[in-house]
Amino acid sequence: MQSEPGKTLLRWAYAAVAWLVVSFVWHVQMGVMYEATMGPDDGTPLWLFLSYDALIVLMSVVGVVCVLATVKPWGRRAPHWLVRAPLWIGCAVLTMRGVPGLVENVTTATGLTPHGLLGMEKEAVDTGSWDFWKTMVINGYFFLGAVLLVPATVLSRRSRRTAKATRTTSAASAGGTAHPNRVRQPPYPTAAPPPTLPGTAASPVIDAHPATARRRARSSRPLPGRGWRAGSAGPRADG
Repeated sequence: MQSEPGKTLLRWAYAAVAWLVVSFVWHVQMGVMYEATMGPDDGTPLWLFLSYDALIVLMSVVGVVCVLATVKPWGRRAPHWLVRAPLWIGCAVLTMRGVPGLVENVTTATGLTPHGLLGMEKEAVDTGSWDFWKTMVINGYFFLGAVLLVPATVLSRRSRRTAKATRTTSAASAGGTAHPNRVRQPPYPTAAPPPTLPGTAASPVIDAHPATARRRARSSRPLPGRGWRAGSAGPRADG
């Protein structure tokens, strides 16, 4: 069962994905019906319009994948920067695109800035025209994207930190290491006691790596001529 912060992140993430899907469909339609979108009096070059539209379509697709990566198990295998960098760039773009435009539309519609937010319009803006309200809807849509994507990105970062801290605490309580991807290795098996020769004292059993135990067993054997004779059944008496 997911915790309350996890459910909150899930709601914001799915809302941001829905916004990105609508953006994708919208700009695909604009690219296909470019003649009706641009209009006969638009002086923008066609290649520039289509390039900009294709960029928005690509950013929408990348945004959907990155947002889903923050709430889906397969997203944990992706590098951290590969998911977070596009999300933060998207937050910056939507904020700069939606917030100033919508603020200017609202202040112009309410009469606070009849000549625009910066006062650069020579004549008062016609707030009853279709172009003005169409611009407000577009700016409002980008503003909504920022409202949805920014919380999803911030909550995903907090969720990742919380999950990492939980894994670290669990590993520490279990006596393991704090690294989340490190697997505890089983202890080495107890080395068997080294063989003893007749007339020699048995070496104590040492719990160590088998290779270490074999080296110690070889070093504990007496050399020929010192305490026993080759081919004899026991130690010889010197002198």
